[in-house]
Amino acid sequence: MSMLTSYGAAFHVTTSRELVDLLRQINHYPETTSAILVNASFIRRPRAAIDIAKATLDLAKRAPDHLDRRYKKHFMRFYFGGKPAHIR
Repeated sequence: MSMLTSYGAAFHVTTSRELVDLLRQINHYPETTSAILVNASFIRRPRAAIDIAKATLDLAKRAPDHLDRRYKKHFMRFYFGGKPAHIR
């Protein structure tokens, strides 16, 4: 939400009073909605869901590189005193 408000593509209100004031402003200045639509058009990604799905499938199809640190298993492996825990 902060990204949208920082680009001027959305409004943020926290109280009902702010909401009423904002709606009055929009009613008084209808070009505000046009400005929001223009600002939103600069950051829109209409194919975002498809792009994310394709990238996920590409990663799932790729064979894992077992030299990559992300594939090392570290569950319950720790050392204390220079010996594995099951030997102590």
